[in-house]
Amino acid sequence: MLPDIAAMAQVARDEGADAVTLVNTIPGMLDRRLGNGSGGVSGPALLPIGVLATRRVRERVAIPVIGVGGIRTAGDAREYLAAGASLVAIGTAALADPRVPERIARELARG
Repeated sequence: MLPDIAAMAQVARDEGADAVTLVNTIPGMLDRRLGNGSGGVSGPALLPIGVLATRRVRERVAIPVIGVGGIRTAGDAREYLAAGASLVAIGTAALADPRVPERIARELARG
């Protein structure tokens, strides 16, 4: 992860970005039986990282943030929205259950 993700979002905005997406799969150590022992970490482990990144960017940069990483429930999506995300996107959870995005959207619409 970038040491100062808000500064990188400022650079993106200054170079013409209309929005940023935070976060995506990050490098991590995996089971050493899987080749070289490293790979991409995604899913629920990213939720606190993505929410924090979203909050830090929104505190310093006035462009929309699309929150991504670890969203499996409407509560997870609400965490991103409370941190300042304008939108959320669902990845890994939708691979396990393609109905997850629709369910979360319905639950968010109910309040």
